[in-house]
Amino acid sequence: MVENNLKRHPMGQYEFLLFAMLTVVIVRPVLEDGIFGLLTLNVMTSAILISSAYAVSGQRKTLRVSLFLLVPALITSWSTIFLSELWPMVISRVLVLTFVSYILGVIALDVLSEKNVTRDTIFGSACVYLLMGFAFGDIYMLFQIIEPQSFGQAIDVAPVGGEVKVASELNYFSFVTLTTLGYGDMTPKTGMVRGIATLEAMLGQFYLTVLVARLVGLHLAGSKLTTE
Repeated sequence: MVENNLKRHPMGQYEFLLFAMLTVVIVRPVLEDGIFGLLTLNVMTSAILISSAYAVSGQRKTLRVSLFLLVPALITSWSTIFLSELWPMVISRVLVLTFVSYILGVIALDVLSEKNVTRDTIFGSACVYLLMGFAFGDIYMLFQIIEPQSFGQAIDVAPVGGEVKVASELNYFSFVTLTTLGYGDMTPKTGMVRGIATLEAMLGQFYLTVLVARLVGLHLAGSKLTTE
């Protein structure tokens, strides 16, 4: 069981992670396929993974587990540059997804168990929401590798840098689904991917509903204690 609450860092709990994820959201769509694009993507992904481990390093147990999951995720992620086959990409996505899922759970528990509305609570809540989008993006990538006709438009997952544009498109689809914008320019075609997209949309709305209710409740409780 995860120990809560996490010990707060003097430099901030979630600022680095939030900044790293927002940078990826902004920069990833303009990256082009090729070695340079893959290098840039790996650098940004590594920044997210390392800052994620830092964010949950307030407890020894969570730090040990995060480091245990982080090292193989980083190694396999960088190995995709040198191994021109799809299987290293699959292994990398699985390991990164496992690490992100653990971090997501730890931060969500920390945020939802907080007794006061603080800067860390707000930033941590935003990190959970963005991590959900990235995690589902990795899931869609895995399905696209296994079954290339998973989406309504032609997406070719090619090794040695060719997945940069694909990762950008599936990441875009994930956040459009998470926020229930539903532009319609990308659509899931297989039953499994449709089910996952539906689950993501439901989780996104459910999380926002629970989060807002939680933050409002904490704010009102704090205001009441102040007046008394």
